[in-house]
Amino acid sequence: VGSIAALGGGKFTTNPGPVWPETVGLLLGARVTPFRQGYGETSKVLGGTGFAMGGSRVSQQPGIDCNPDPFPAGPCTAQLTIPIAQQVSDYLAANGDRFTRDQIVFVQGGGNDISFQLGLLAEGLVSPGEAVAAVGQAAGELAGQARRIVAKGATRGVVLNLPEIADTPAGNRPLTTISSV
Repeated sequence: VGSIAALGGGKFTTNPGPVWPETVGLLLGARVTPFRQGYGETSKVLGGTGFAMGGSRVSQQPGIDCNPDPFPAGPCTAQLTIPIAQQVSDYLAANGDRFTRDQIVFVQGGGNDISFQLGLLAEGLVSPGEAVAAVGQAAGELAGQARRIVAKGATRGVVLNLPEIADTPAGNRPLTTISSV
């Protein structure tokens, strides 16, 4: 962590390895670099073409690992998790409020909303019905962001499916609290 912090923040991967958009970009002949880097309120805009942030939710804060406490109030102090809706707004603000015909826009989201709601459920802070409703709302909001991207000129887009969450390290933890879901 010390060496990553000294650089002003790392990537949501095994540093210094590439994240998947960088790898896909290279395969397509484009260099993807981070638009923003850093931690929480101390982040800085670098101006790159990669707007995604690991741990982000669709439209809400906090994201996953944005603070040391799993369910904090207030601004993020650790991992940068600006919501996807704001990431799209940041892109549009930096690029004349338009996507171009020669771009491929990739969107992946919702998994962190599910993880967040499962955490709230495990802590007894929401009911199963409330968790399901919140995930449904996030799904609708993600669809709205995809429509927004198309409305702003994107002609080629990919909305990636969620991974099999039950096969992730967090998904393999026994959560007896949610066995009725």
